[in-house]
Amino acid sequence: MQKCESFTIDKLMKTIRYSYIIRLITSILLFWILGTVSGFAQQFDSERAALVEQHFPNIHGFYSQLESIEEIPESIPDEWNATIIFRDTITGKLGDGIPIAVSDVFKSCKSCVTSKIIFTYKPEATEAGSCHINMGCPEALPFANLSKSVCRISALIGGMVYYSTGVLVNNTADDGRSLLLTAEHNGLDFFNNRFASQSELDQWLFYFNYQHDACNGIPLPLNTEIYEGASLLARSFDQGGTTGSDFALLEISDTTFFSDDFVFSGWSRSTSPPQNGVTIHHPQAQLKRISFYQNSPTLDVFDLQNTPVHWKVFWNATQSGHGTTEPGSSGSPLYDQNNRIVGNLSGGFSSCDEVHREDYYGVFYHHWDKNGNRNDQQLAPWLDPLNIDPVHYEGKGLNSNTFTTKTNIEIYPNPAPVSTALHIDHAFERVEIYNQLGQLVSTSNDRILAPKKAGMYQLKIHLYDTIIFKKLIVH
Repeated sequence: MQKCESFTIDKLMKTIRYSYIIRLITSILLFWILGTVSGFAQQFDSERAALVEQHFPNIHGFYSQLESIEEIPESIPDEWNATIIFRDTITGKLGDGIPIAVSDVFKSCKSCVTSKIIFTYKPEATEAGSCHINMGCPEALPFANLSKSVCRISALIGGMVYYSTGVLVNNTADDGRSLLLTAEHNGLDFFNNRFASQSELDQWLFYFNYQHDACNGIPLPLNTEIYEGASLLARSFDQGGTTGSDFALLEISDTTFFSDDFVFSGWSRSTSPPQNGVTIHHPQAQLKRISFYQNSPTLDVFDLQNTPVHWKVFWNATQSGHGTTEPGSSGSPLYDQNNRIVGNLSGGFSSCDEVHREDYYGVFYHHWDKNGNRNDQQLAPWLDPLNIDPVHYEGKGLNSNTFTTKTNIEIYPNPAPVSTALHIDHAFERVEIYNQLGQLVSTSNDRILAPKKAGMYQLKIHLYDTIIFKKLIVH
């Protein structure tokens, strides 16, 4: 079974391991079942539309833009879950998802003028199993820094929202580029045989630090940071692990993403199996959890493969639980004994009800250059821009000083008067300037001018081998 968690139809399929035959049978069954389901679906859609129309008369769609914080209602009917995602116009960052019933909590945020609302139906909610190990548990604490690489993904595909897991990865330029590794099947529309479109990718949400420092209970997350939008750089083109190793490499496009706020995981493309390690993931799209394995995985086939290109992993109990994986964990990194990524979760059979069952992780060395010959089928061109061909590469931490001097490129003057010519002390291909709402203000490959309005801006500087971001203050 593949372990991405969807909003609706995937609930019918989450215990099914995808293959061509199973997909065909499932599609036929779904067309038959939809005669029964369509009544609920139509009722659901009409109720959602009525709710949106009642509270937001000018708003339509699953993801909806709110023009003003004052439009947020105090409450909604009990049978609904709704979450507000708001963007602060001072920092430009998206804020924590907050249930709409307690929206008055952030009405004091006077600068929050643009928001998203996500509606879900309460019967669809699923809690992660009780066997899982929170990041605040004693055995998880040595991995606290590493876990900052891992995020929850909310992916809009074909009108449905799927939840999964991704991880920031370092590259040989050590430049803090916002490269995020996940499983290809997390972005696939299986019914239409396509990957998410760019317009859909623009609406994907990435939740970092969606975790808590407690070990027991189900506490609320603290200090979550949310970023919106990505572009696809490469994927395995294997129908989500049917014939290959099931990877996708994205680049987060949110202009408020700053590389010195995160950890970028290292990786290994060694063909030798790891001795032991962990996975860090978001089961059922819930708070971040960790699972441990103490024995070396073995290579095995997944789905219709002729060649084994997945690590088969069995999980072990620790002092706080017996972590496994669940829907929502798909794409999560498998770390080796040196905290390097050696694979990403495609699927499997483990759960809190079956803690001794196996899971399958597409191997990193196959991701590297063995799914195809094009750049958009490999990790190598993106994670090794300097062409040094390493077997292992270490991660980088929170301190921006750990990155190379490329991140120390200077822009002057800064602060700058409005409409002043700007200078960058490094050769560049193109510079884009974004305002605090993430809107493109200008782009240039030659003469750069400060914006005409005072405020805080972000420059996206395209060098010839990477992209970096810099803040600009205009007065």
